[in-house]
This record gives sequence, C-alpha cells and structure tokens, in this order.
Amino acid sequence: LEPRAGAPSPVAGPAAEALGRGDWGAARRLVFAQMLASGQADGEGDAVIIGARNARAVRAVQRAAKEGHEKMALTYGALHCRDLQRRLEEEEFVEREEKWKTAWSVEEEPEV
Repeated sequence: LEPRAGAPSPVAGPAAEALGRGDWGAARRLVFAQMLASGQADGEGDAVIIGARNARAVRAVQRAAKEGHEKMALTYGALHCRDLQRRLEEEEFVEREEKWKTAWSVEEEPEV
C-alpha cells in the first residue's frame, strides 16, 4: 500500500473501480486502509496523541507487572504499533506472542 515516488497509490485504481460500480463501502475501506498504511510508513500524523496514549499504556503495563502479573495483552491499532513496541522494549518488556485478527476486509469485485 506504499506508493512509489511519483506514482499513484496502489489503491487508487481499485478505489475508483469501487466508486464506479457504486460500492461506496469498499471505496471507503480502501481509502481508509491507505491512510493507515501511509501513517504507519511515515511515522507522522497524530504522533502527539499516539505517543501520549502509548505512554499511558506502558505505565499500565508497568503497574500490572509490579502487581505480579506475568502475562499481559495490549490491543491497539496499527498506527500505535511502532512507537508502542519501541517504548515497551526500552522498558525491557519482551514480546512472547503476536496475534493479528482481521477487523474488516475489502472483497475484490469478481471479473465477469
């Protein structure tokens, strides 16, 4: 989903096709996916808000660890992942397992 320099986004064509056939939901999901991927790729966007939320999440993990909890799970969106992982690693927390769940998907229109 990361565009090449000077090239349109890879979702531009499928989003235009979805709009052309009146599939507003698919077009919206494609554009939203591109926004998520772009934000994750360049590390900008709402960095201040994301950083503040991530700092609060790390404090909660630290509190739980002090209370003796050995297993914890954090559920956050894609834009949080890079910064949140960095913060946790700085505090010497180790990832034991990673699970990804599909929140939503965009089905490609079958060719006729």
